[in-house]
Amino acid sequence: MKIGIISVIHEPWGGSEELWASMAEIALQQGHEVLYCTLRFPQQATKVKALQAKGLKLVYRKGYVPKQEASWKRQLKKAGLLLQSQWRNPFQSLMDAKPDLVIYNGTTFSAIEHPEIFDWWKTTTATKIILSHFLPEHNAVLHPHRRNQLADFFQQAAHCFFVSERSKQNTQKALAVSLHNSSIIRNPVNMPDISALPFPPFQKGVVQLAMVGNLLVMHKGQDTMLQTLAQPTWKQLPWHLNVYGQGMDQPYLEQLAAMYGIAEKISFHGRVADIRQLWSQNHLLLMPSVMEGMPLAVVEAMLCGRPVLATDVGGHTEWINDNVDGFIAAAPSVYCLSDALQRAWQRQHEWARIGQMAHEKATHLYDPHPGQTLLTQLEKIVAARQSK
Repeated sequence: MKIGIISVIHEPWGGSEELWASMAEIALQQGHEVLYCTLRFPQQATKVKALQAKGLKLVYRKGYVPKQEASWKRQLKKAGLLLQSQWRNPFQSLMDAKPDLVIYNGTTFSAIEHPEIFDWWKTTTATKIILSHFLPEHNAVLHPHRRNQLADFFQQAAHCFFVSERSKQNTQKALAVSLHNSSIIRNPVNMPDISALPFPPFQKGVVQLAMVGNLLVMHKGQDTMLQTLAQPTWKQLPWHLNVYGQGMDQPYLEQLAAMYGIAEKISFHGRVADIRQLWSQNHLLLMPSVMEGMPLAVVEAMLCGRPVLATDVGGHTEWINDNVDGFIAAAPSVYCLSDALQRAWQRQHEWARIGQMAHEKATHLYDPHPGQTLLTQLEKIVAARQSK
């Protein structure tokens, strides 16, 4: 089987890429052909290179615009790309390869940014799959034309996979359609060992807080968490915040920490490969997200035996029972985050026990072989179509 994968992220890698990559590795081992349609980044991600060595074929499309460039340059390049797309579809190279199955890997709304795909989606004989990771929780109201386009896009797919039930429900609400051709699938966990780690002591009484994820505030909400920790109630308490991840908003977050006078209480560590080492040194995960599907960072923290404080977005409440095996902030606001943090702080002496409960919950919910699960489902979907 020839499998085509369309990735629409504007970075070389992200958590949304882990599932297809896990599936692709197994598919290649089993003799399937896998094509990866991506932007031509200055340097491809390490995991993409590793898959290339195993047979993954890259199909490039135009569209990469460096975020660090001046705004006028970015706008000029985007205008040029728009003009080019009028006479050659950016996805033409993948279309010419005629995959038997094509996976669109993105967010619920991301196809709007690539309208060139809609006509092909309607006419291709390939089995069409959507792997949707998240969408905005609020104000997700589209122009009727765009909403109808996306509704058709989802309904024309042979199957739509979502990483949380909440994401599926939000998509149905945003598009005003019932997606009967859909199901929930788990993301991979990047740890071979999922045993709970011993809970670390509070050295000199200091609580080690962690935020893990791409440094993109419109998605992950790190700016609101800094604003919360800068409130007089929290500023004076003994905590240190460790920020793990990379992204375009790191300079902004560093400036924000300095403005709030908490820069000395925050460390930026960049992207860290050893998740278990990270959690051997931290006590509580803070996930102040504005929108989510189901972040790997939450699952990994829970499997390591750490309590999580997360906002009520995406699939968080499907994994976390508030005040039982973690803490839920009702919204990504200073008031709600402070309320949840207060409840958590008052139960510091119980964090080890709460973390153990989180570990048991996550062990029950996670899929140890999500790549194989996805590939098996894809093979069943293709077989069902062929038997008709």
